[in-house]
Amino acid sequence: MFVQSVVRARSEVEAAWLVYEGKPATRLIAGGTDLMLQLRRGQRQALALIDLRRSGMDHILENEHAICIGATATVAALAQHPGIRAHFPALHTAAATLASQQIRNLATIGGNICNASPAADLVTPLLAYDAVLRVRRGDDVREVPVDRFFTGPGQHVLTQQDLLVEVVVSKPLPSEGERSRFLKLGFRGAQVIAVVNAAVSLRLRRGLVAETHIALGAVAPTAVRAISAERLLRGEKLTPEAIAAAAEAAVDDISPIDDVRSTAGYRRRVVRNFVRLALEEIAAQVAAETAHGSQRSRSRA
Repeated sequence: MFVQSVVRARSEVEAAWLVYEGKPATRLIAGGTDLMLQLRRGQRQALALIDLRRSGMDHILENEHAICIGATATVAALAQHPGIRAHFPALHTAAATLASQQIRNLATIGGNICNASPAADLVTPLLAYDAVLRVRRGDDVREVPVDRFFTGPGQHVLTQQDLLVEVVVSKPLPSEGERSRFLKLGFRGAQVIAVVNAAVSLRLRRGLVAETHIALGAVAPTAVRAISAERLLRGEKLTPEAIAAAAEAAVDDISPIDDVRSTAGYRRRVVRNFVRLALEEIAAQVAAETAHGSQRSRSRA
């Protein structure tokens, strides 16, 4: 089946209505880094394309409370944005290390999400930050928490009439002391699909873990939260014992499989090590900041 027509959306509203009124086998294209390969391989079919590149949804807007990212914002733009680097380091690292620079220049956050790969690099940080997805159906707009968006490999809650238009990531309060990390393992230096990826976000109060989100990719039918590990950490100090217990618990929250890229057993070992490493790095950062603060207080005295 070959593409017979291409329609270019000139605004978010026009894009939403084109999608709403579109016929079956109509596909969306922005970066096209996944779609074009899928069409060539016969994994997808398309009679018509809706081109979103001039729809005005490539914004990255920062305000006091959140950063709002348009669905067609490129991965390269995410990696270069100072607000994302400052407030959401796990998302920045994921964007900066996704595939190659050429692909980052084309690939979009909306495409990375809606392709619904269990190994998608941007999804685990978005899970760790409790992102919210804005979805349009014609003129109606609704919000979908990212942890309720995915239903299986390559599957999500959007219908043929829905359009993802924006990703909203709320900023932590300065008093909440949020720290985050993103880690990824693959077997090539570039354009690698993750064997495992992980994003960890912690909010600390008075040296104790007040809130934690541990998201893991490529270890289940969708990216998942390590709920058992999160519960173990709440209210605890980041001691070596607490970190080791959380890393072990995270293994119980996943259901990896053997495939061409790795075995289930290897993925379990990587998850254990990634959770431990991320938490150790955060603990070291907190300890260094505390020591620096103490030195500054003594020097003032």
